[in-house]
Amino acid sequence: MASRESSLHVALDDAEALRFLDSLALKLASRGDIPKIIARAQNDALKTAQAEAVRAIREEYNAPAGKIKNAMTLKKARQRHLQAVLTLKGRMSVELIHYGARPGKSGVTVKVLKSSRRSAIRPGGKQGILATKKRRVSATWIAKGHVFARVDDSENPIQRLWGPSFLTRLSNEDVRRRLETRVRDRFTNRLRYYADQVLQ
Repeated sequence: MASRESSLHVALDDAEALRFLDSLALKLASRGDIPKIIARAQNDALKTAQAEAVRAIREEYNAPAGKIKNAMTLKKARQRHLQAVLTLKGRMSVELIHYGARPGKSGVTVKVLKSSRRSAIRPGGKQGILATKKRRVSATWIAKGHVFARVDDSENPIQRLWGPSFLTRLSNEDVRRRLETRVRDRFTNRLRYYADQVLQ
């Protein structure tokens, strides 16, 4: 279910910040504080974006927070480049081993969604997982901290298995709206906080 082409891009530029700081510009510009204030506020909001994205994903998926964070790239703002970016790209998932994978008589079992029960990995699917001689049991196993499967691929017949793409969750309109609102509020609050510090 994972996609190698999908991505989520959250960027914070200086346009909104400059509008907010416009009334303070005369006081702040002489000290050269505006770029520093904006960069700090952007980076704080970027951390909030990451935390909110992780929280939204974990509301649905049974994946560890640390592993989800590792699928994200943070590019912090600097005074000479006032843009902070959170990017989630590539596979946008974590390996299936992190979904509580366990070996069993019916093959490897996992619990991917928090709302669903633990279930065995079934033969077939997009990855073309093959069945054992028992037919209904998938040719899956756990070794060296990974879940492997024998698949219908002559060039790469044994593959590591990954969970579903997180973008399925983050593409939800309500989730995106909540994330954007939380990040915008954090950005504005931190702008006000850092501006007040300078003006004191």
